Amino acid sequence: RNFHTFGRARHDVAGPRSRSSRRGSRARRRACRNMASAGSSLHTIKAVLVLDGDGERIAAKYFTSDYATLKEQKTFEKNLWSKTYRANAEILMYENVVAVYKSGQDVYFYVLGSYDENELILLSALNALYEALYKMLREQIDKRALLENLDYVLLTIDELTDDGVLLESDPRVLVQRVLMKPAGDDVPLSEQTITQAFTTARNRLEDVVLKSGT
Repeated sequence: RNFHTFGRARHDVAGPRSRSSRRGSRARRRACRNMASAGSSLHTIKAVLVLDGDGERIAAKYFTSDYATLKEQKTFEKNLWSKTYRANAEILMYENVVAVYKSGQDVYFYVLGSYDENELILLSALNALYEALYKMLREQIDKRALLENLDYVLLTIDELTDDGVLLESDPRVLVQRVLMKPAGDDVPLSEQTITQAFTTARNRLEDVVLKSGT
């Protein structure tokens, strides 16, 4: 299955995110930050990881300074994967963090929180991430599908949590928000992956070709 074709169809149907939608998203994030600064315990997520069947990174987003360097993060990810890839449990305590995880065909999804965090909150975030990607990638949760649609993976994580604050735990809402947001939107070119940059350039080229043909 050509997942890039699915990505293009999304832009044709959904179109750019509306101004009101962007304002609503920004307002929602500001409200979460204000509540957190006022003393509410909203920063529940320390990291969201997606690893392949060998423990190598597909996507990762950290909301903690515990692993400040890329080397420390990669070492932690490899060790975490080695503790979970043959385990049947969904929850693991490791290096003072709680890790909840779920596996696909050859990929592993992790949501990490503090050792005293409520596991049910972390599990709700994990399930929302997995189910949203399951729907968007047409039930193909494997390494190839995730790499070919890495922009969707990163956008879903971005809509799931902001600075460790859980924004949305309903996978249907996550899908709607991601599909409204064009791939590469709000992501500086210098921070885009090769897949993202290629997808963004391809979509822009298609727009130019279509306009020149009209």
